[in-house]
Amino acid sequence: MAVKLFQSQTSMFCEKVRVVFAMKKVPYEIVDVRKDDRKSLIEYTGQRKVPSLDYNGQCVIDSTIISSVASQLHPNIQAFGISVPGWEKDEEVAALQAKAKGAAAATQGGSFGIGRGGLTPMSGLAWLAVGVPILWGVWITLSKSLVLFR
Repeated sequence: MAVKLFQSQTSMFCEKVRVVFAMKKVPYEIVDVRKDDRKSLIEYTGQRKVPSLDYNGQCVIDSTIISSVASQLHPNIQAFGISVPGWEKDEEVAALQAKAKGAAAATQGGSFGIGRGGLTPMSGLAWLAVGVPILWGVWITLSKSLVLFR
Protein backbone atom coordinates (compact mmCIF):
# COMPACT_ATOMS: atom_id res chain seq x y z
CA MET A 1 0.00 0.00 0.00
CA ALA A 2 1.49 3.32 -1.12
CA VAL A 3 0.27 6.34 0.85
CA LYS A 4 1.79 9.73 0.17
CA LEU A 5 0.65 12.81 2.12
CA PHE A 6 1.23 16.19 0.47
CA GLN A 7 1.37 18.55 3.41
CA SER A 8 2.75 21.67 5.03
CA GLN A 9 4.23 21.26 8.50
CA THR A 10 2.45 24.39 9.80
CA SER A 11 -1.06 23.56 8.55
CA MET A 12 -3.56 22.62 11.26
CA PHE A 13 -5.51 20.58 8.71
CA CYS A 14 -2.39 18.56 7.88
CA GLU A 15 -1.83 18.08 11.61
CA LYS A 16 -5.33 16.62 11.87
CA VAL A 17 -4.46 14.04 9.20
CA ARG A 18 -1.12 13.23 10.83
CA VAL A 19 -2.89 12.62 14.16
CA VAL A 20 -5.46 10.32 12.55
CA PHE A 21 -2.73 8.40 10.71
CA ALA A 22 -0.76 8.05 13.96
CA MET A 23 -3.87 6.80 15.81
CA LYS A 24 -4.54 4.24 13.11
CA LYS A 25 -0.86 3.37 12.64
CA VAL A 26 -1.08 4.06 8.89
CA PRO A 27 2.35 4.01 7.25
CA TYR A 28 2.75 6.98 4.92
CA GLU A 29 5.34 9.09 3.15
CA ILE A 30 5.39 12.86 3.70
CA VAL A 31 5.88 15.25 0.81
CA ASP A 32 6.58 18.74 2.22
CA VAL A 33 5.13 21.05 -0.43
CA ARG A 34 7.02 24.10 0.88
CA LYS A 35 10.36 22.62 -0.21
CA ASP A 36 9.51 22.74 -3.92
CA ASP A 37 7.12 25.74 -3.83
CA ARG A 38 4.10 23.39 -4.15
CA LYS A 39 5.17 22.24 -7.64
CA SER A 40 4.82 18.53 -6.75
CA LEU A 41 1.36 19.20 -5.28
CA ILE A 42 0.16 21.18 -8.30
CA GLU A 43 1.58 18.55 -10.64
CA TYR A 44 -0.29 15.76 -8.84
CA THR A 45 -3.59 17.42 -7.85
CA GLY A 46 -3.84 20.45 -10.14
CA GLN A 47 -4.34 22.76 -7.16
CA ARG A 48 -2.50 24.24 -4.17
CA LYS A 49 -4.67 22.93 -1.30
CA VAL A 50 -3.14 20.83 1.46
CA PRO A 51 -3.52 18.24 2.77
CA SER A 52 -3.80 16.03 -0.28
CA LEU A 53 -3.30 12.31 -0.31
CA ASP A 54 -2.06 9.89 -2.94
CA TYR A 55 -3.60 6.57 -1.92
CA ASN A 56 -2.44 3.90 -4.37
CA GLY A 57 -2.72 6.40 -7.23
CA GLN A 58 -6.10 7.80 -6.14
CA CYS A 59 -6.12 11.51 -5.25
CA VAL A 60 -7.99 12.43 -2.04
CA ILE A 61 -8.21 16.10 -1.02
CA ASP A 62 -9.43 17.67 2.28
CA SER A 63 -8.48 16.68 5.81
CA THR A 64 -11.95 15.47 6.81
CA ILE A 65 -12.30 13.26 3.75
CA ILE A 66 -8.75 11.93 4.14
CA SER A 67 -9.48 11.12 7.80
CA SER A 68 -12.73 9.40 6.83
CA VAL A 69 -11.00 7.33 4.16
CA ALA A 70 -8.40 6.29 6.73
CA SER A 71 -11.22 5.33 9.12
CA GLN A 72 -12.89 3.18 6.46
CA LEU A 73 -9.71 1.54 5.21
CA HIS A 74 -8.28 0.96 8.69
CA PRO A 75 -11.30 0.38 10.93
CA ASN A 76 -9.23 -0.82 13.91
CA ILE A 77 -9.71 2.56 15.65
CA GLN A 78 -12.58 4.92 14.84
CA ALA A 79 -11.13 8.43 14.56
CA PHE A 80 -14.13 10.17 12.98
CA GLY A 81 -17.65 8.92 12.33
CA ILE A 82 -17.87 10.24 8.76
CA SER A 83 -18.70 8.14 5.73
CA VAL A 84 -17.45 9.17 2.30
CA PRO A 85 -19.57 8.04 -0.66
CA GLY A 86 -17.41 6.45 -3.32
CA TRP A 87 -15.53 4.19 -0.94
CA GLU A 88 -18.52 1.90 -0.60
CA LYS A 89 -19.98 -0.42 -3.23
CA ASP A 90 -21.78 1.11 -6.22
CA GLU A 91 -25.17 -0.14 -4.95
CA GLU A 92 -24.62 1.58 -1.61
CA VAL A 93 -23.69 4.85 -3.33
CA ALA A 94 -26.84 4.67 -5.49
CA ALA A 95 -28.95 4.05 -2.37
CA LEU A 96 -27.34 7.02 -0.57
CA GLN A 97 -27.98 9.30 -3.55
CA ALA A 98 -31.63 8.20 -3.83
CA LYS A 99 -32.11 8.75 -0.11
CA ALA A 100 -30.58 12.25 -0.34
CA LYS A 101 -32.80 13.19 -3.31
CA GLY A 102 -35.90 12.00 -1.44
CA ALA A 103 -34.98 13.97 1.67
CA ALA A 104 -34.33 17.11 -0.39
CA ALA A 105 -37.71 16.81 -2.11
CA ALA A 106 -39.52 16.34 1.21
CA THR A 107 -37.85 19.36 2.83
CA GLN A 108 -39.51 22.72 2.29
CA GLY A 109 -37.01 25.50 1.81
CA GLY A 110 -37.12 29.09 2.89
CA SER A 111 -38.80 30.86 5.74
CA PHE A 112 -41.84 33.09 6.17
CA GLY A 113 -43.37 31.91 2.92
CA ILE A 114 -40.34 32.44 0.75
CA GLY A 115 -40.05 29.46 -1.55
CA ARG A 116 -43.58 28.34 -0.70
CA GLY A 117 -45.41 30.31 -3.34
CA GLY A 118 -46.22 33.57 -1.64
CA LEU A 119 -46.04 36.06 1.16
CA THR A 120 -47.95 34.97 4.27
CA PRO A 121 -49.43 37.48 6.76
CA MET A 122 -46.77 36.47 9.29
CA SER A 123 -43.95 37.19 6.85
CA GLY A 124 -45.58 40.50 5.92
CA LEU A 125 -45.57 41.54 9.58
CA ALA A 126 -41.94 40.49 9.90
CA TRP A 127 -40.99 42.58 6.86
CA LEU A 128 -42.85 45.57 8.33
CA ALA A 129 -41.22 45.16 11.73
CA VAL A 130 -37.79 45.17 10.16
CA GLY A 131 -38.35 47.37 7.12
CA VAL A 132 -40.02 50.40 8.73
CA PRO A 133 -37.19 51.13 11.20
CA ILE A 134 -34.62 50.65 8.45
CA LEU A 135 -36.45 53.03 6.10
CA TRP A 136 -36.83 55.55 8.92
CA GLY A 137 -33.07 55.39 9.60
CA VAL A 138 -32.27 55.84 5.91
CA TRP A 139 -34.63 58.84 5.70
CA ILE A 140 -33.03 60.52 8.75
CA THR A 141 -29.51 59.87 7.41
CA LEU A 142 -30.33 61.29 3.98
CA SER A 143 -32.07 64.36 5.38
CA LYS A 144 -29.09 65.14 7.64
CA SER A 145 -26.60 64.59 4.82
CA LEU A 146 -28.52 67.03 2.57
CA VAL A 147 -27.87 69.74 5.17
CA LEU A 148 -24.13 69.18 4.74
CA PHE A 149 -24.24 69.67 0.97
CA ARG A 150 -26.39 72.83 0.81
